[in-house]
Amino acid sequence: MRQKSDRKKLEEGRCLGEGREYVGFLKANEAKSIGTASEIWDPIEKRTVDVLSQSEKTLFWCLRYSDRVAEIREQMLMNASIVEEICRCRGFRIPTNILSTDFLVTHTDGTSVAYSVKADRDEFNRDSDRYRLYPNHYNKLLTRQTIECDYWKRHGTDFRIIFGSDLNKVYARNIEICMGWYDRCYVTDTESKLKYLLAHKWIDLPMDTEPLRFARLAQMMKDEIEEKYKEAGLCRN
Repeated sequence: MRQKSDRKKLEEGRCLGEGREYVGFLKANEAKSIGTASEIWDPIEKRTVDVLSQSEKTLFWCLRYSDRVAEIREQMLMNASIVEEICRCRGFRIPTNILSTDFLVTHTDGTSVAYSVKADRDEFNRDSDRYRLYPNHYNKLLTRQTIECDYWKRHGTDFRIIFGSDLNKVYARNIEICMGWYDRCYVTDTESKLKYLLAHKWIDLPMDTEPLRFARLAQMMKDEIEEKYKEAGLCRN
C-alpha cells in the first residue's frame, strides 16, 4: 500500500476517535515490517486493531482479556509540539516525522498505561551483533524510549516497555481462539459454545499452561457447557 504522509493521516482524524471509531496513526498495511504486521478484529470494540509485530499481537490479546482494561488504543500518536519540547530539553535531534506509542491502555479505574513493545531484551544489549554493526541504532532506540517515557509522564500516564519474549504466547493464543466466538451469532455446536463461554468468562479453565484441546473438552464437559450456555443466554441484556 502506498505510504500516506503524516499530514494526510492527521487530516483523516487518526487517533481522535473513541471506541469503534478509533483508528491508529499507523495501519498494518502501511508498516514497513509488513510481514509481521496484521489486522485483528476486536469483538468487544467492534473494530479492526492494527498491530505491527507478533509481540504486539500477543500483548493485545493478554490485555483484551483483562477485566481491568476498559479501552485499548494502538499506534497512539504523540503531539509533535510536546515531542519537540522534550527533544530541546534533552538535547536530542527533533524527529522529522510524528511519533507514536504502540499501545495506550485505559483501565476501568481511570488510570492509563502506555506500552512500548519490543521483541526481546536483547534489543537493549549494546554488545549484540545488531548494535556492533550499527551502533547508531542503539542510541536511536534509547533516545526514542526516553522521549516516550518523558512524554507520557507529562500526561500523568505510566510508561512501560514490554518484551514479547516475556509474554505467555500459549495464554494469548487460547484467548485469541475463544474471542473468535465472542459473538453469539457464530455459535453452532458444543465446542463453539465452550469458546463463547470462555470468552465471556462463564466457564473458568486454565488458559496459560497449554493449548486448550477444545474438541476434547467439549465432549468431557458437555452437560456443564449446555447448562452454562443456557444460563448465559438468560442473563444476556
